[in-house]
Amino acid sequence: MHNPDHGRPMSSVRFKTRQLELLVSLAETFSLRQAAERIHISQPAATRLLHELESAMDLALFERSRQGMQPTAAGLVMVEHARVLLAAMRDACVDTKDASEGKIGSLRLGVFGGADPECVAMSVLELKRRYPRIKVMIKEAPLEMLLAALRDGELDLIVSRVVEADPGDTLALEVLYDETFVIACGARSSLARKRAVSVGVLFDKTWLIPPSDTLARQHVDAYFARVYGKSPPGIIESASPLANLALLSHSDSVVVLASQLADFLIKQGLLRRLPVKLDRFSRPVALITSRIQVVKPQLECMMQLMRAYAAQVADGGQSG
Repeated sequence: MHNPDHGRPMSSVRFKTRQLELLVSLAETFSLRQAAERIHISQPAATRLLHELESAMDLALFERSRQGMQPTAAGLVMVEHARVLLAAMRDACVDTKDASEGKIGSLRLGVFGGADPECVAMSVLELKRRYPRIKVMIKEAPLEMLLAALRDGELDLIVSRVVEADPGDTLALEVLYDETFVIACGARSSLARKRAVSVGVLFDKTWLIPPSDTLARQHVDAYFARVYGKSPPGIIESASPLANLALLSHSDSVVVLASQLADFLIKQGLLRRLPVKLDRFSRPVALITSRIQVVKPQLECMMQLMRAYAAQVADGGQSG
């Protein structure tokens, strides 16, 4: 839109913060002197600012009357825009400061394996309590996909069972806790009501066990060999927690799974831990980050929350 008198595009007008503050104060006080005092400038300086703005726009924004400085029709519109612009500038300052402190932005978390769901959930909720404007994304996928996403900068953090001791030069690995395994059944299983279950009774049950290419499976196979001398006839290889839950809810199947995940599902009334000792073995669960990414404050906070939760559980504390 062009000014009809001067041919200057209206978009070429450059507003000064003081001019915007003056317009709002003048609309509220109807006095150039009081408006100047409110924004801590002299009255001549206020007069000059208003004149410069009106000249640049080639519009009268205020006019003198018996009631003081009154905004014109154009002035009323400009005052409202000034309020919006000043609010946006304040928001920009607050958002920039909050971003530097990790209070806004995003946290992209990858989860693989039987990572303790309580640890993940409670840490995310506490992060959101501290920084309500944080956007949190949780992605579950095969570890290879998560590692590729982390290297490409698409994730900030992975919580995973440790598959390789050395993740490479570009990734950093920090052990969070040691994961142990238990044998459990569905809450409605006939086994759930028994105070004692012999290993012989379990042999003919359908077993839900980790896939054959996992280290956990090697320990399960060693357990079968030691206790039974062979594998049970009914085996289903599954790495899907949801599929396992569905199978357990409709049968007397038994499952070998991480004790942290089992504890969570037991609390929800979905599983019962069987009083049968599995050969004690453990797997480290780690926090994996990129060495080359800029460490965001929200990432530091999330990692500290997960460390604190894991330490509390290790000390026998209860989550709240």
